[in-house]
Order: sequence, then structure tokens, then C-alpha cells
Amino acid sequence: MNRHYKGFIYLSLVYLTTFTSDIQAQWTSVTGEAFEIAAGGTGTVWSIRNVRPGTSTYIRGEVQRYNGTSWETIPTSLGGSALDVAPDNHAYLVDDTGAVYKYDGAGWRGFGNKKARDIGVGHDGTVWMISRQVSRVATDYLIYRWNGTAWQQIAGAGVRIDVGPDGNAWVLNAAGQAWQYDGRNFILRTGPAARDITVGQDGVVWIAAEGPDRAGGPVYRWDG
Repeated sequence: MNRHYKGFIYLSLVYLTTFTSDIQAQWTSVTGEAFEIAAGGTGTVWSIRNVRPGTSTYIRGEVQRYNGTSWETIPTSLGGSALDVAPDNHAYLVDDTGAVYKYDGAGWRGFGNKKARDIGVGHDGTVWMISRQVSRVATDYLIYRWNGTAWQQIAGAGVRIDVGPDGNAWVLNAAGQAWQYDGRNFILRTGPAARDITVGQDGVVWIAAEGPDRAGGPVYRWDG
């Protein structure tokens, strides 16, 4: 997860604290570009950036992995629109068509037969996704969890997803509402309308709220 707006989360944190100068001093620029970024269990970082192949005007996602000093391209003809990283540091990728793949260290392997919009992996390895199947609410999409052999639909719908260390998902719907899966059902966690959500390995949940413009909005943390 996700996570097209993680950059907004980090930048908003910088500006929302009273210790602005101290926190800004702690950020170190890393060479490279990305519109999607995710970290694995031991800190391995993957990202997707847009490139313009040849002279074509078509822009597609190039998958990258940080090797400690620079970004290395992980070859794929699939393109990429979303990704997350498992505890084994291998990435799950949603390609341009919505197909899901997992990197096994040697290449990309198809993962199930459902099309996805977003994907999330918990610290325990549980994989969830927001599909491309429209729910009864036309602005939201069906939710699936990988059961070890196939995608299993879980009652609920949304547009963004991330997964906690316990393997349970947090979902945002198109209205910006945050929903937490408790093992049986999704429970509404009332709060400000949000545009993206992420869950740390410590279980702490963060949202980037809707703002007045494209610069993003306030950041909130769930207090339990």
C-alpha cells in the first residue's frame, strides 16, 4: 500500500510538529524517484517509478529495489501500479492490467486469478487486496484475502488497503472512512476523511487525511 501518498504522510509529519527544524534535519535524501514505495521485514525497500520508454508518450511503472546505495531495476515487462513487500523481502506487484505477481528471487510469478487495484501484506505474511470488482456501492471495490491457495472474498469494500502485523487489514473506502478487520468483520473507526492508510510493523495505524488541495492534508494516528 499501500501507498501512493506515503510521501504526503512523511512531509505532513514534518510540518505538523512543533519541532520542525529538528525533524527536518533527520531526513536524508536518497537518489531516485518513485510514486509507490514499500519496505520489507528487514528494511528492504521496493518502489515503482514512471518511465517513458523510447520515444513513446506512454508512461508505465518501472519496479526498483534499493540495494543500500542505489536503486536497481527488477526486470519486468508487466509495468506496475501498486506493490507491497512481504517479511521475506520479496515484493507483491499489481501490474498495469491489475494482475498480481510475486517476486520469488528469480522472477515474477502469477499470484491468483483476480485483478487488483491495491495490495497489502502483513508482517505475518498475510496478503490482502482491493480488487477491480465494483461492489454494490459503485465507488468501492470488493476485498479479498489470500487463503494459501486462492483469493477468498471478505465481506466489505474499499479503495485502499494495508495490513497489520496480526494479518488483519485496515481499509479506506471512497468516502474516506477507515475500517478495521477484527478477524470476523470490518469495524468502522470514526475519524476524519482520509486519502491513504498505512500500518507499521508495531501495529500503529496512520492516515493521511483529505486536504484542501493536492499538497495533501493533516496526518492522524489511531490511538487504539
